[in-house]
Amino acid sequence: MAMFWVDQITEEIVKAFPGKKSFLIRDEKTLSGRVHVGSLRGVVIHGVIAQALRERGFTVRYIFELNDADPMDGMPVYLDKEKFLPHMGKPLKDIPSPQPGFKNYAEYFGEEFTGVIEKMGFRAGKEIEFVRASDLYAKGIYNEWIDKVLAHPDQVRRIYKEVSGSEKEEEWNPLQVVCEKCGKVGTTTVTGFDGKMVDYVCDPAKVKWAVGCGHRGRISPYNGRGKLPWKVEWAVKWNGNHVDVEGSGKDHNAAGGSHDVATRIVKEVLGGQVPFNIPYEFLLFGGAKMSSSKGQGATAKEVSDLIPPELLRYLMISKQPNQQVDFNPEGETIPRLYDKHDSAARIYFGHEEGAEDMKRLYHFSQLDSAHVREMFLPRFSRIAFLLQIPHVDIVKETEKLKGGALTADDITELESRKALGGIWLRDYAPDVFKFEIQSAFPERAYDLTEDQKTFLNDIANLLAQKDWQGEELHSAIHALRKKSPLQPVDAFSAVYIALLGRTSGPQAGWFLEALEKSFVIERFREAATRQKPAEKIIQPIKTKYLEITAEFRKSFPSTPICGAIIKNLKIEKTNPAVEELKKRELSLLDFEKIKKTSEILDEYKAMYKLFGVDPTKRKPSPVALVDRLAKGKDLYTVNTLVDLYNLAVLKYQISSGAFNLDVLQFPVVLRFAQKGEVFQGLDDDKPKPLDAGEAIYADQRGLVIARDFNYRDSLKTAITEDTKNIFIFLDGNAKTSFDFVQKAFDETVGWILKFCGGTLEDTFQVQSH
Repeated sequence: MAMFWVDQITEEIVKAFPGKKSFLIRDEKTLSGRVHVGSLRGVVIHGVIAQALRERGFTVRYIFELNDADPMDGMPVYLDKEKFLPHMGKPLKDIPSPQPGFKNYAEYFGEEFTGVIEKMGFRAGKEIEFVRASDLYAKGIYNEWIDKVLAHPDQVRRIYKEVSGSEKEEEWNPLQVVCEKCGKVGTTTVTGFDGKMVDYVCDPAKVKWAVGCGHRGRISPYNGRGKLPWKVEWAVKWNGNHVDVEGSGKDHNAAGGSHDVATRIVKEVLGGQVPFNIPYEFLLFGGAKMSSSKGQGATAKEVSDLIPPELLRYLMISKQPNQQVDFNPEGETIPRLYDKHDSAARIYFGHEEGAEDMKRLYHFSQLDSAHVREMFLPRFSRIAFLLQIPHVDIVKETEKLKGGALTADDITELESRKALGGIWLRDYAPDVFKFEIQSAFPERAYDLTEDQKTFLNDIANLLAQKDWQGEELHSAIHALRKKSPLQPVDAFSAVYIALLGRTSGPQAGWFLEALEKSFVIERFREAATRQKPAEKIIQPIKTKYLEITAEFRKSFPSTPICGAIIKNLKIEKTNPAVEELKKRELSLLDFEKIKKTSEILDEYKAMYKLFGVDPTKRKPSPVALVDRLAKGKDLYTVNTLVDLYNLAVLKYQISSGAFNLDVLQFPVVLRFAQKGEVFQGLDDDKPKPLDAGEAIYADQRGLVIARDFNYRDSLKTAITEDTKNIFIFLDGNAKTSFDFVQKAFDETVGWILKFCGGTLEDTFQVQSH
């Protein structure tokens, strides 16, 4: 019978070292920035292998090296470039911390990562031992190996060439040293070695990411003053630490990659042992590989704050090391992950049949595998559903699911799932999982058919008979449906329309049982009898510069807009004063919080859905800008005018557009696009067809100046440094009052007049509601 992969690899290790009683397992991470969640896969793989060996009676030392000796060779997007640019090329340990209270740059990022590792059950001094690369160098652990590689640079160069195809110059030496003058290591080249001292130069042009000072010197390469290049260093670390087991990622294990080079160096230069290798695939975040130094992907801390440590361990080891793990908190990933974890738990405790692998998977997912306590695990999607029901007692509802009182452990687990359920619903859940009980009678319920009304009235009468349980009620509703002429989709859509104002929702029986019975009965009877009121006639809005069609106003009755005509502008590519304004204003904004909590941004996305556009693929401009800065990226630099109104968009989350006045024919009309209309955006090489029904702004000649309300502006009306006269407006939505839009408009125009000059010729306002 096939073994779980952890047990299989453990068995292979034992066979590879016959008679060995103790093992040293090693892993490391360079502290170049916030550590992404993908780095946890190696931590967990090595950690569970160490656990499995200990459980078999072996002594295991699992050391995790925090690499603080590497040079800073990349600038994370979330750092102050001006502050850290002079430190590029220095060892990470010699760079100041981004925040006070930490010894250095590496310790700042390292403390966060080690905290996550310990949270996942690998405790310092027990399951794991943290060491610093700089300490190992400083203690002289690698001195004898530095001697060996410096004594055989020709062999190292040959191995590089034969294995990876990398040709090193004849004078190249496999070592760099810390410059005595500027403190950089990434810019130095060792030019000679006499057996005790090295000659070196700090080359200003050695690398593109740092500038050497030009100093020439002579120094001992030992006790932390020297730094080996990665592939050589890896081999030295294996020998210097007497490593028995060390896995590594897919990129290192590619043919001709780091592992192959290090293996040859160990065998042919150092004369030591190559550790047992466990090659493992990447953990992808939403299908993409991550980078700490580039700020790409979610950090280990962010994900560990999102999902419990047992679930994160489960994710990391649920697939064999040579299989990719893809994690994306958006969509149904988290509910499905919980379902799989909970199924493994039921198998582990004998409540469900399943493979032995599932028991072992659950075993290694636990923080304390020797003392695993059974608890009731309510389905995560059910908890997310209950969180959205007003006034529901989730403890009592969970006790109904369990069929008895909850234990203290049950309550702890329930609270954990409630907390994550709230975060998931707010930030990541797809619309199908989210709903809101409509306190007012939904407009869509007026359009129910007579058969649907009869069906709802029958359910109301059913509910009035007694207090129902979820499954029993669900069966009774299905029986009613079978007696009606309705198809299932039409019958149950009536239930959801009457309560949620939409055509889909949670399983009907459980849903109705969780709601207040009198409210449901009253709403269903109201839906069965209430007549649609006479439709109010909506008129278009017409001003000198802007019109809004009646059709658009019917769909979006609240669209406050403020605009202006500004002439004789002087627009520049950049301006130091504008850059200073941007820096000051942006420093005051928390974009991660705005992204998660802004009702204005959510309303723009809701508008897009109503006119048939997916806001995740074509994002409203305020949403796109906030998303960009929430990821730690810089605000685009286009020109002073565009930069200023983009800054206002970020500050107020209200969309804004500016257009070359000289090519427009007024009034511009806000309306829905018709079939056959085309649009050429700023990045388009030719006009492209518009989707019928999407919201557009178009002038009297039919020139579409903006599509999807505020998604893209036209190339033909683009603002450049040659533009002198503009038509600019800010368009709000149902979550922005007119006064708020006016405030944002006033500041935007004020900035433009201050930094771009010009004359405010005229203004206009639309208080559509």
